[in-house]
Amino acid sequence: MPMRPGLIALRRFERHCVTAGRPMIPIIIETGKDMSDPGVAIARQMRGVRAVFHKPFDLRMLAQCVGQVLGQSEDNLQIQLDAPSTEMPNPMYILVVDDDEEVAEYVAAQLEEDGYMTHCNTDPTAGLDRCKHIQYDLIILDYVLGDIQCEEWLAKLYAAVPQKRRPPVLIMTGFGDVVVLEQFTRWPTVKSILSKPFEPDELLNEVRASIALGVIDSKYTVAAAF
Repeated sequence: MPMRPGLIALRRFERHCVTAGRPMIPIIIETGKDMSDPGVAIARQMRGVRAVFHKPFDLRMLAQCVGQVLGQSEDNLQIQLDAPSTEMPNPMYILVVDDDEEVAEYVAAQLEEDGYMTHCNTDPTAGLDRCKHIQYDLIILDYVLGDIQCEEWLAKLYAAVPQKRRPPVLIMTGFGDVVVLEQFTRWPTVKSILSKPFEPDELLNEVRASIALGVIDSKYTVAAAF
């Protein structure tokens, strides 16, 4: 699918059902890839996947398969839904705020492939509203946000979210030669600067480092409170 490979979408949907405590909806996959493709092989083994159809396929066979899936007895379906899951019990949630939708989706796709849960916002104000209601493990924030400056967004975040609930922040920027970590001393939750363009491994390394620094900070905050 455009901007988000089907396997990543499946993993995200599966994690959402598990972490939200919701039943897994049966899934039928259609693909133009060969059945021996590693991604297809993985998808076929995923929880909830009932069948895989290779394009082009006979619509009558698809309709028959749909009927069979929907016609499963309630008892048999519940047994499958209650099967133990190997998914991580406590996935980490990351908010991506970038007014460039293509960049935001690319970053989210890389993170989800590595096992993170993500929310994307191209509207900085909507992203800020999410922070008021959701406890994120990390915020990935673009340095240039259109009508609102990065530091203005951080000021609003600090005003809206109590200190103990503020997640670490990773700044992405295309101005890596002039944007430095020292300019964010007013915003101590900013842990790292990632210069664009970057490779997936660079992104994941900075994400892990930023989250780790955030965990250390939270421990010291709790200790100071006592």
